Amino acid sequence: MNEEQKNDEWKERECGALWAHTSKAGNTYSTGYVELDGKRLQVIVLKNKYKQKGERTPDARIYVDDRPAKDSDSGEGQVKQVKEDPVPI
Repeated sequence: MNEEQKNDEWKERECGALWAHTSKAGNTYSTGYVELDGKRLQVIVLKNKYKQKGERTPDARIYVDDRPAKDSDSGEGQVKQVKEDPVPI
């Protein structure tokens, strides 16, 4: 399988995208979307602040972002920008 075929295969499997952000407090998080069954869900991804070293718990949690979308010309379409941490990280 050549490189172009591999790229096409990954494009077919793509189901969303995330953009990294840093809050005013300096915490990192991501916003974006996931497409499932033809429906686009806006999401926020936050670090799991309760994870302890060696635990088999997730490193991050994904939440549906049900706030109204803001129009943006930033190239992110209807992806919402978070001005502050919705949940402390």
